This record gives sequence, C-alpha cells and structure tokens, in this order.
Amino acid sequence: MVMHASYTESERFAREKAVIQPDGRRFDEVIDSFGWDVSTHAARFPQVDGTPFRVIRTRPGLGGCPGLRVLFTVDNDDHRTLHSVEVLEDQMPDPETLFRD
Repeated sequence: MVMHASYTESERFAREKAVIQPDGRRFDEVIDSFGWDVSTHAARFPQVDGTPFRVIRTRPGLGGCPGLRVLFTVDNDDHRTLHSVEVLEDQMPDPETLFRD
C-alpha cells in the first residue's frame, strides 16, 4: 500500500511559481503531477547535502512547460512542503509553445 502524504506550497514557492507562469492552468497540472510523487515517494529524490531539502527535476513536457527544479522538505510522515521552483534554463522549450493549451 502506498502512503499518501499531503503537501503545501510555501509563500516563496507560490511567488516563484507566479513569476514563471502567472495564469498557468497547465503549470498547476505539472505541479500536481510531481506533487503526487513528492507525496507518495519522497525518499526517491536526492537530499541536498547538509540541508533538509530534497530536489526533484522535471523535463520539459505538458503544454510546453519547461524543465523545473523544485526543492521540498519531508516535514513528517504525513506532510511535505514545496519550498522553491526554478526553470532549468538548459531545458527550455521553444518560447512559442511555452504553456500553450
């Protein structure tokens, strides 16, 4: 049985997400997809040495979303927090297709 923890976005994460894509329904779908992985399989993602943060990297994909790097913490068995999100510049899609519906 897979345990499913909840996750929340920190204020910083929300600000960074808004800068990347202010009205991003597609972006929210991407967040939800890796949010599931963070909620169910957090231990699979590498921990940043000397910090409580784990990192997940995504590839460009859904709706032209760029590759992302997300830092999150495992707060306890039942909760995770998404702390930071940034675009991986070397994984940018064609700007004409960025977040296209």
